[in-house]
Amino acid sequence: MKVNKESTILKYILALLLFIFLGSIRAQNVKVFDSKGTEVPKELLTPISVSFENISFIDAIHEIANRGNFHLNYNESIIPTEKQVSFKAVNEPAFVVLQKILNGTEIDIVVINPAQVVLTKLPRQPTNNKSQSKHTISGYVTDAESGEVLIGANVYIKELNSGAATNAYGFYSISLPAGVYIVRYSYIGYETDQQFVELASDITKNIELKSSSVTSDTVVVVSRYENENVRSTNVGTINILPVAITNMPVFLGEQDILKTIQLLPGISGNWPKKSGSKP
Repeated sequence: MKVNKESTILKYILALLLFIFLGSIRAQNVKVFDSKGTEVPKELLTPISVSFENISFIDAIHEIANRGNFHLNYNESIIPTEKQVSFKAVNEPAFVVLQKILNGTEIDIVVINPAQVVLTKLPRQPTNNKSQSKHTISGYVTDAESGEVLIGANVYIKELNSGAATNAYGFYSISLPAGVYIVRYSYIGYETDQQFVELASDITKNIELKSSSVTSDTVVVVSRYENENVRSTNVGTINILPVAITNMPVFLGEQDILKTIQLLPGISGNWPKKSGSKP
């Protein structure tokens, strides 16, 4: 009887471990998308377990972010400070838990990078495209250290797969439909900066880029191949530079290329006579 009881307990333990293991695998393989249809990186899908009982909304979302090891960015005006949360989740992806907490609040989640998400109220697009309003984002892109403008810096709108470049004054200007965008600023030799922009009116955004060192493998520049004397088809060819003619010693006369050639090794001075010439 005792053996059967121990066997039953062991089966329950194994079943529980198997349930946790399978849940972890499902959490790692599941595909989740944010409010803009972007697939959520696996770093934000770390399985977590939480149990909330009438705690403040802001404490709940920060607890989820801490356990999921990512940062939250938001405007405090959109947070329902009076809202209380009672919620329980076991071994669920952190991003999914956050989505469930935000359900019914009209707050959307936008992923910036694998360690950072933004909470925002996305502007709702009009159903009639003709009446869709456009706004302008503009500013200057400069060097963070010197303050000099960066000419030809790239300003790329990820969602629209388009962008612009700064002019001779480091200024850029882009008109876009109202919405939420991730704007990427880049320039050769500088670190790329990525900004979250909620475009509901014309805004000015000046960007300072930090310089970054560009490293590569050692490059050795040589004038000739190591085995050029074997591979070359110009065997026996001698090149004479003008400076060699100038430095060549001359006796009773001016410097002359023919006289210089005669002084080279292997060159004879017995030139063939022209036909018809007298001996």
